[in-house]
Amino acid sequence: MLFAILLAACADHPAGKPPADEATPCGEGEIPDDSACVPEACGAGTWGNLSVDDDTVYIDIDAVGDGDGSEAAPLTSVQAGVDLAGDRGGGLVAVAAGTYVEAVAMGGGHDGVTLAGRCRDLVTIDGSAGDKLPVIQIVGARKRPAIGIDGLTMRGGTYGGLWVQQATVSVRASDVRENATLGIVVGDAEVILDDVGVYDSQPDQHGDWGRGIDVEGGAALTATGCTIRGNRDAGLVATGAGTEVTLVDAQVLDTAPSADGTGGSGVAIQDGATLSATGCTVQGNSDIGVFATGARTTVELVDDLILDTLPSPDGTGGRGIGVESGAGLTATGCTVQGNTEVGVLARDEGTTIDLVETTIRDTLALPDGTAGIGLQVGFGAMATADRCTIQGNRMVGVSAWSGGTAVDLVDTEVLDTAQSVDGMYGEGISVQGGATLTASGCTVGENTEIGVLAVGAGTTVDLTHTQVRATQRGRETGFGLGVTAQLEARIRADHTGISDTEGPGVYVVQGGRVELVQVELTGNTFAGAVALDGSLDLDACSITGTRPDKESGGGFGVYGTAAFGPPDITLTGSTIGPHDYAAVWLDGPGTYDVEGNQLSGSDGVAQGGSTLHGNAVFAENGVAAWDGTTGLLLSDNLFTSASAIGVLLDDSSAGMDRNEWSGNAVGLRQQACNGPDHVAGPNDDGLVDDVAPLTEADTLGAPSAQVCPASNVLIAYDLAFTTLFLPEIETEE
Repeated sequence: MLFAILLAACADHPAGKPPADEATPCGEGEIPDDSACVPEACGAGTWGNLSVDDDTVYIDIDAVGDGDGSEAAPLTSVQAGVDLAGDRGGGLVAVAAGTYVEAVAMGGGHDGVTLAGRCRDLVTIDGSAGDKLPVIQIVGARKRPAIGIDGLTMRGGTYGGLWVQQATVSVRASDVRENATLGIVVGDAEVILDDVGVYDSQPDQHGDWGRGIDVEGGAALTATGCTIRGNRDAGLVATGAGTEVTLVDAQVLDTAPSADGTGGSGVAIQDGATLSATGCTVQGNSDIGVFATGARTTVELVDDLILDTLPSPDGTGGRGIGVESGAGLTATGCTVQGNTEVGVLARDEGTTIDLVETTIRDTLALPDGTAGIGLQVGFGAMATADRCTIQGNRMVGVSAWSGGTAVDLVDTEVLDTAQSVDGMYGEGISVQGGATLTASGCTVGENTEIGVLAVGAGTTVDLTHTQVRATQRGRETGFGLGVTAQLEARIRADHTGISDTEGPGVYVVQGGRVELVQVELTGNTFAGAVALDGSLDLDACSITGTRPDKESGGGFGVYGTAAFGPPDITLTGSTIGPHDYAAVWLDGPGTYDVEGNQLSGSDGVAQGGSTLHGNAVFAENGVAAWDGTTGLLLSDNLFTSASAIGVLLDDSSAGMDRNEWSGNAVGLRQQACNGPDHVAGPNDDGLVDDVAPLTEADTLGAPSAQVCPASNVLIAYDLAFTTLFLPEIETEE
């Protein structure tokens, strides 16, 4: 009896199958439907979650015969179903699971029709049998129909997936996949996409196009929660005045170039179109992530991610954002990261970009090792960056070039710029060729080789309440420069700090001009400020804590040399020193106006059993007395705290008036009055040195003044840091 019961139990539960009253096990996001598991969005039963009613037109590819469109006798053709609904004045067309091989056309006669599949995973309209037709084409005329599409996949169109013109169309929870030429085309129409995917559009028979979405002719497209991925030539393009695109929480991903290797941009807005994108991700595209071009073209980005744009097959491009030819862009709260060549580029007269609380970081070099720039502005474009972070880029953090170009940085950080693979640059800010840049409340820190560079006539940089800190030694030059101007460029800084440079804090060459007002130069290397053959003007500044360079030596507050042409140095109302060698070191003829400063000497440098220098002022090699326009003027200064000599003039002279000395072993010494040979007449160079001895009026107030003694207290000292550094001028084509 027991055996019979066991046999009966086995018969009720066949091996490998659950009991009839147990649910079929399904994966996460799936539900059971008869004997299968389907995506939850598809619902169970033939019509799933569709809200059918008595007026619904039903379509089922598996129906026996072609019925009348009722639930009991569904039609088998989508075209027949939408036509029937249109004849009835609109309503729902419910499509059961299956693949419908046909191209569907709708127009003014389909106003009010909603074409709804059970779900996009189970319902496909396949347009591969058509002849250069979209899968679904909606074209209105005088009457602009309102049509809905919901829960289906449009695949295989021979000329697009969805084509909309002169109509209002809403598409929800649908996919557009693997169509030729274009995924979605919108022209003179209004289209709303919600949770729509546009994937893998293919080029036409000539290898051209393959775009995801094309919007033109004054059309309006709104896309929320959509994904545009794996298309060619461009993910989304908007063209023409009046054309408007709004993207919310959308993704534009992995757009590839055309067959000829061009294009591949994620989003391209051009010729007067507008884009508003909020909370979107544009990633892994080619050539340019977001591109805007043309007068009256406007782009507004809010909380978007522009990431990982790849270079074109020819090794160029890969920019995160590119704006040109008079277009305008505003980006707020965005992140532009991991792109190639340039993070954000603005170029051409009339082009404007405004960046607010936006981060541009980790831009990669091109395959040839060049570029990797964070923000680049040129050819007359204008850019502002407010509370932005520009960090970890290569070659240049912020680059401005050419006349008419203007960049305004406010409360912005430019940090950690690295050198290119070949060891060139690594500059925080570079301004060249007549461009202008202002920076207020900014930090320029931990860059390589140069913190702030200005090059070329007409180039101006204004720094206010800005910190230029910790510029690192470059491989090309072997040192760092905090702020440098050359070739008639001008830098003006006020209420600014320049600190901890692995080289001079300020460096002026080849006719450059640097003006500092209430600037603190602290902890720099070799010298706080260097003027070779340019102009250096310090007013109410302080220079302290300069460190010697490990190779070039030094330890100066201000160092000026005529080795490459006479410098022009003006020091007023400033506090400089103590420094190892001198608060102010002047080498050779020039214009040196030193008035109203406190200049501190030091304990000097131990060398050869003696103490070397530590002066408040040291002048050598023919610095002349002030003649009213040139030479050296020392007036109304306090020279203090030199353990040896406060003011030491070697083969040099000065005009001196109303100075004070305090705490120096020797206040003033002038030596080698007849030249470095210590004899009157020609020297080894064939020139006659004729240094005017100081007068009693010059030495007034100087304790222990020594004027033209026979002895020379100097120990021979070769200064290594006189190599003229000229960064290569950057140009753009």
